[in-house]
Amino acid sequence: MFFWSLVRKRAGILFGYFSTIAIVFAACGSFPFVILYILLNGDALSGYVLDGRYFVCNRDNCHEVWPFFYNISWFSGVFIVSWALVGFCSRLVGDLLLRKFAFQKGPPLDDAE
Repeated sequence: MFFWSLVRKRAGILFGYFSTIAIVFAACGSFPFVILYILLNGDALSGYVLDGRYFVCNRDNCHEVWPFFYNISWFSGVFIVSWALVGFCSRLVGDLLLRKFAFQKGPPLDDAE
């Protein structure tokens, strides 16, 4: 029993490290997305393709851009969202592993004597 508890504890710690790496990847991927958002005055995640024409949109209006810039904006946006989701889920799984299997329950906090 102690062996599996130790294995689960180490797995929880590794999930914590992996989630930190995933969040760092998402943060690094946000730089091209923000730069493209500023330069293109919008992003492809809120944009659309209509009859072979590519549009990036912001809150107010949409602008037509080259397909190259639309694709880069779309892929960088998906990169950020996916790595942030992976980071959040791995942090949650690691935390659940550490709480459920590695740490034993202690005495009650209130002294009802």
